[in-house]
Amino acid sequence: MISISKQNIEDLRVGDEVSFKEVISEDMVDQFVSLTGDRSTLHINNNFALQRGFKGRVVHGVLLLGFLSRAVGMYLPGENALLQNLNSHFLAPAYIGEAVLIKINVEQISKATRTILLKASIEKHNSGIVVLRSKIQVGFTSEK
Repeated sequence: MISISKQNIEDLRVGDEVSFKEVISEDMVDQFVSLTGDRSTLHINNNFALQRGFKGRVVHGVLLLGFLSRAVGMYLPGENALLQNLNSHFLAPAYIGEAVLIKINVEQISKATRTILLKASIEKHNSGIVVLRSKIQVGFTSEK
């Protein structure tokens, strides 16, 4: 079991970074389809994806965004985080079986508003091809 980071805004510095690798499995994509009901043919039918010029079933972009949610909620800053805004650009498709590297780093800190701005990316681990880039605004919760 992975432990959750418990960082507060006072613990963070511009440039702090977290990264982790994830291999996208067919089971992950199938579970995502089951949970969301997004059965777009490009995501569920290998032959259809090949006919459209892709290397196979294309991984849902929102599944990839889930890795960014994990990064914020588990690692940087973790337990005290409240994701407020996410601005993402999808730059290349990801495929089942690929290993991706998820990276987030602190770009700005505002103690006055108790928010941070994170710069995030997901890239294909073996080639370094960037799949998506994001800016994430995170607020901090506190005990009442």
